[in-house]
Amino acid sequence: MVFYNRGISGNNIVCLARRWQTDTLDLNPDLLSILIGIKDASSVVFQFASKITVEEYAEKYKSLLEQTRKKFPDIVFVLCEPFILPVSKVKDIWDACKADITQRQAVVRKLAEQFDAVFVGFQKNFDDACKKAPADYRIWDGIHPTMAGHALMAREWMKQVEK
Repeated sequence: MVFYNRGISGNNIVCLARRWQTDTLDLNPDLLSILIGIKDASSVVFQFASKITVEEYAEKYKSLLEQTRKKFPDIVFVLCEPFILPVSKVKDIWDACKADITQRQAVVRKLAEQFDAVFVGFQKNFDDACKKAPADYRIWDGIHPTMAGHALMAREWMKQVEK
């Protein structure tokens, strides 16, 4: 079994779409795990970033899945929801951040249903973990996980995929 990590920090769905052929289709995957969305909404957090509307996010995401399913009818999709916690700059504009990410989470959940994909809901795990330790223990700036956050994600990913 060979695993490729083609995630690029700072990329959004538009960036992902530009490199889809080489970073995904050309690899002939059997299983494809996608986590994208926080940088699409990042203008809420980082004013210099260009925001991708929820509608554009949904359209581009669905298009990528359709292209892939057409080429690989038996592929297993694992769709991971974007997540956020009230830490650092995010805390100061929490309501706007949470509202935007909640919409993108709904898009991913809907696409998972449409494409019979494994859905990995990270937000609930992070929210539950905050009952045991402060949010910044698992996400240092509201959007980027710490080692503890990555461990939490890995456990949840494995749990859902093993089903």
